[in-house]
Amino acid sequence: MDEASASACEWNSTYLLIFSDNVGPLVYYSHLLPLIASLLLGFFVILASNDAVLVLNIPQRGVEGYIGAAVLMEIGLAYYLRKKIFLLNSVSPKERYIEDVTILGAVILNGDLAKIPISGT
Repeated sequence: MDEASASACEWNSTYLLIFSDNVGPLVYYSHLLPLIASLLLGFFVILASNDAVLVLNIPQRGVEGYIGAAVLMEIGLAYYLRKKIFLLNSVSPKERYIEDVTILGAVILNGDLAKIPISGT
């Protein structure tokens, strides 16, 4: 699987875990549900071992700053685990969850990754 098609990838595990909904259409088959559940649990374990989450919410499906349901769930977990949450782009005001992301204290980077504070380097 290449980086462009990965739904989640680790980037410098000391600092960030990147999640993105920007993948092609996936077909879920019932016999794969246990595997999918295991992968999701694995992502949660990785998230818990990192300091922050960077959400790559690039335009998708005609929506600027798109965040899908799975990534919204991961943002909620990051908040629960008291991880810093960074969004690459602002969330579209049309999205019904914009208030939720705002309440959780996500930092909007406006495309500038240099705004992420990296300590210990």
